[in-house]
Amino acid sequence: MTRCKALLRGTVSITLASIVALSVAGCGGSSAQGPDAAEADRVRASDRLKGRWMLVDFRPDQPLEPMLAALLGAQLGHLAVSFDGQWLLAEGIGVRAQRSYVVQDAAGDGLHLVVRDDVGATYDVVGTFRGNDLEFSARTSPWQGAGRLTRMQ
Repeated sequence: MTRCKALLRGTVSITLASIVALSVAGCGGSSAQGPDAAEADRVRASDRLKGRWMLVDFRPDQPLEPMLAALLGAQLGHLAVSFDGQWLLAEGIGVRAQRSYVVQDAAGDGLHLVVRDDVGATYDVVGTFRGNDLEFSARTSPWQGAGRLTRMQ
């Protein structure tokens, strides 16, 4: 059971990192001439990301071991992810993880996040806002896959 909990934490950490990569605070200092268009897009995306989200879907690109698949399945509809512009906090069944994140790029409804875990590993995530949902694609192994977060009311 201890091994399962460690695997779940790793799974959730990576999933969270991917999700966290979706939130981001890429705000730099202001200049005398005001922020450029790219910076303004990053700030808007970061502001849209702030708040509490629920993980409602995640489909890994590669099949997970049965135990990990079951643990991931238990988090769907239960894992809450909060973004504050700099930190992501994910809390679910037996899971609590905090990660830093940055919005690397943004345009329109799309964004590219980089999430950093507690040992310094980074995870790339791209996402698209669709109403109250954030559809995302985690691009970094071992947690490559696609999923969806829904804003919590």
